[in-house]
Amino acid sequence: MLGVSEMDDEHIILVDRINKLIEQIEQQYRRKDAQALLTTFSNLANFTNEHFSHEEAYMRSIGYRQLTSHQKIHQNLLSHIESYGNQIKNETLNDQKLISFLRNWLLSHIMGVDMQYAQFQKGNSHYKSGVHKHSA
Repeated sequence: MLGVSEMDDEHIILVDRINKLIEQIEQQYRRKDAQALLTTFSNLANFTNEHFSHEEAYMRSIGYRQLTSHQKIHQNLLSHIESYGNQIKNETLNDQKLISFLRNWLLSHIMGVDMQYAQFQKGNSHYKSGVHKHSA
């Protein structure tokens, strides 16, 4: 994935929870179980908050210059998650929109936006380890 072991481990958990939520949404067509859907969603939402906190702390620790913009992206994602949670509670969920949001999140955020701090860290670690060339 990114090559940042702590974040990769959390991304695996995140992907697993997203997949479980998608499975739960699909099960709703066979047997409505609003409580199971809400529980599965809450597990994802709670872990997402925890993961974003860890990810931002990691970015801070490596001096990532785009931390502020990345935090704004996280806030936007959390806002969407909160909105979908309210829709589940109010039984107004458009499940296809939620599934589309989750898939887009996986592709554009984890594999796109998060890759930027991983690349920054890799470039920075080469610099810190003395692998760079000095110019006279």
